[in-house]
Amino acid sequence: MNFRSAAEARQRRARVILLILGFLLLGLSAVFALHTWLFLLRSARAVGTVTELRVDYDDQHRETNYAPVFAFAAGDGQSHAVVSDTWANPPAFRVGERVPVRYLVDDPQTAKIATFWQLWSFPVVFALVGFAFAGANVFLFLYERRKNAQIRTPLKSAMRENPRT
Repeated sequence: MNFRSAAEARQRRARVILLILGFLLLGLSAVFALHTWLFLLRSARAVGTVTELRVDYDDQHRETNYAPVFAFAAGDGQSHAVVSDTWANPPAFRVGERVPVRYLVDDPQTAKIATFWQLWSFPVVFALVGFAFAGANVFLFLYERRKNAQIRTPLKSAMRENPRT
């Protein structure tokens, strides 16, 4: 095996790994989307108020992220406070802001702010990265296939014109 074919083999292996990773991320995206969809089907609606913003400072990346803490009254009249699992910078909400809420009646602590990004961020991010990995590899595969077909075509016609006897 010469240097060029060894490098091509490593490149192919890397692309196969990235393609598999892309499809795994797309699968995870589908699982997260299904989980969110089932949550929405089973959840009740309420209106809540953002009571504070939790702050998380990341020393490694030197950035501050914020998660809203919101309070809402469940259908039974009891008040619940929940910390969102979606952090953002800049903060997505202001203290005192009224927000739509979805929660499971039998477990109000599972409540989520019912905005697109709060509900669908995990499926969307995993799908975008999965499509990027898988899509780039499919594009490269089709490009190489077309390039190789163009190289073979002149060789075949040259062989037909000058057959060995």
